[in-house]
Order: sequence, then C-alpha cells, then structure tokens
Amino acid sequence: MRDWSGKVAVITGAGSGMGAAMARLFAKAGMKIVVADIDLPTAQATAADIVGAGGEAIAVRVDVSSQDEVQAMADKAWDHFGAVHVLVNNAGIVPSGRYRPIWEFPLEDWRWSFDVNMMGVVHGIRAFIPRMIESGVDGHVVTTASVAGLISGSGSPVYSASK
Repeated sequence: MRDWSGKVAVITGAGSGMGAAMARLFAKAGMKIVVADIDLPTAQATAADIVGAGGEAIAVRVDVSSQDEVQAMADKAWDHFGAVHVLVNNAGIVPSGRYRPIWEFPLEDWRWSFDVNMMGVVHGIRAFIPRMIESGVDGHVVTTASVAGLISGSGSPVYSASK
C-alpha cells in the first residue's frame, strides 16, 4: 500500500502516547482513523484533535482484553467507514509496583498484563484479519512491542514476560 489517502486505520491505545501520535500522523497522511482506547475521554480528545485539523476520526471505547469488545470495535469501524486497511495493536499496560521480586507480583497483575498485552493482540487479529482478507484490498497489521520483551531491565518482570 503506497497511497494512504482515504484508507482506514484502527489504532488501539490511541488515547495517548504512541497510539495518539500514530493516529495524528496517519490522519495527516489522509487516513480515516478509529481512535480506540479503554479511556473514552482521551480517545475522544485525540479524535477531536484530528477532526479539528481537518481529518476524519471516530472515538471508540474498547477493552482489548475482551474478544467481544474488540469484535464490537471492528463492527463499528466497518459500519462507520466501510473498510479497514490498517490495524495497529498498540494498547498495552505496565502493572504497578516495579522493582520488586517476581514472586511478589499478585496473580491479578499477571492476568491483567497477559490479557491486555498479549491477548489484546490475539483478539485484534481474530476480529480484523479475516475481514481484511475477505475485502481483497491491501492491508497491514502493526503490533507494537517493547525491548522489554527481549531483554530484562524494565523493572517489571510481569510486563517483560507479557511483551
């Protein structure tokens, strides 16, 4: 895909940070954006910035740890824009309490990290790729990662393991 104009991108974790930056850059390239985040007000703010700059965007609240919510997000994207050309699996979390022994992290932190950081990607792939293939047009899936998944030192072994 060389021409991004008029194409549609869905970006999770786009309410802030790298996701918001990608949403704004993709919109400047002429893409229509689905700004997805668990924090709807931040997603709405990013979408408003894009619309205010002359782009097209909608905000969607999604918890990527839920296959049902990710599927509903996909449905909203297709219902609103009629297509999806780029999926960016960007949502991610780091549990609190860094720099402590690995055995002291509660099981809830482990589950939350893997549900968002790993299963969120799986849910995105399952909800989007079949439709993208069926559409017969060029498409891309981008999944952000972290160097913490390759080397230790993030201060959170739970985060590192999930990345």
